[in-house]
Amino acid sequence: MGRDVAWRWAGAAGLLMLVAVAGAASERLADPTRAFVEGYDPSGHDFFANVPERTVLLRIRADLDNDGIEDLALSESSTWGNAGGRWLLFRGQADGRYAYWGALFFSPRLSSRT
Repeated sequence: MGRDVAWRWAGAAGLLMLVAVAGAASERLADPTRAFVEGYDPSGHDFFANVPERTVLLRIRADLDNDGIEDLALSESSTWGNAGGRWLLFRGQADGRYAYWGALFFSPRLSSRT
C-alpha cells in the first residue's frame, strides 16, 4: 500500500510540473488562503457553490517545485465529486509572498496505478 501512495504522489507531482510550468502572475499575495475565501480566483472557475457552513477548505502546503520554498494548493469541498476536483496553485516566493501559478484538476482515478 505504501508504494501505491508513493506512485500517486509522484504522479501528482508530475502533473503539477506539466500543468503549472513557470506561469507566474505578476500579482503577489501575502495570504492566498484569505484571498481565496474572499473570492480571489484568477482561473475563473466556480468555487464556493455551497453555503459556508457546508463547505470545507482544502489546503496543501508543500514544496511542490522542489526549490526549497513552501508552495500552496487551495481548493474547497463544494467543487469535488467522485471524479475529483480543481486546485489553485500558488508558488512560494523568497519574500514570503505567493504568486498564482495555475490550476490543476486532480482525479483520484487518473492518479491511481492499476
